Amino acid sequence: MMLNHFRRWRVQRSWERKWRTPNYRPDWLADTPRPFVLTGFDAGWLVPGQTVLEIGCGLGTTAAWLAQHGLEVLAVDISSHVIEQAQKNFPNQPGLEFRCADVCAPVTCPTVFDVIIDTGCLQHIPPGLRDCYRKNLLAWSRTGSRFVLTMHQRDRTAAERLAEVQSLFSAGFELVHTQEMPPPNAEKFNHLNSIFHFVRR
Repeated sequence: MMLNHFRRWRVQRSWERKWRTPNYRPDWLADTPRPFVLTGFDAGWLVPGQTVLEIGCGLGTTAAWLAQHGLEVLAVDISSHVIEQAQKNFPNQPGLEFRCADVCAPVTCPTVFDVIIDTGCLQHIPPGLRDCYRKNLLAWSRTGSRFVLTMHQRDRTAAERLAEVQSLFSAGFELVHTQEMPPPNAEKFNHLNSIFHFVRR
């Protein structure tokens, strides 16, 4: 228990340090919503009125876009600093709440969500903390809820990413669709992002 607490503290401290670095702008950061979110409206799995949890919201661009299109969004990140920045970027946006939260710690949430989106958070979580992450997903979803996960590690093949997420989530979620898409800043990368669409059993 103490070991997991120390692991969570180290992860939180690392992200606070990164986001507090002046002009920090990682290559994966984009000024537009994730492409799979935009196509989600065309595909019909994102519709106005749904409740959405975004894990690892960063500066809040995707969360704000969803709220502006009629969804009720709770956007969380482990860094309090980046949550403060997101609140400043999108003040008083109806249907949008930003909250600092550690998704690898027991988190009480009175809401279950229609859609949960992880925009690259899981791949940064140490293996020893992933069981609590999975338990939280189950607590935050219901039968039929969609869980969409993106992974962009360059040290994993698409097949290795697929095997990794299947081993983590197949007991509670059915994998219904996978796709490989260019990252938001495709000109900076020579690889594709893996997008996994799960539905809660």
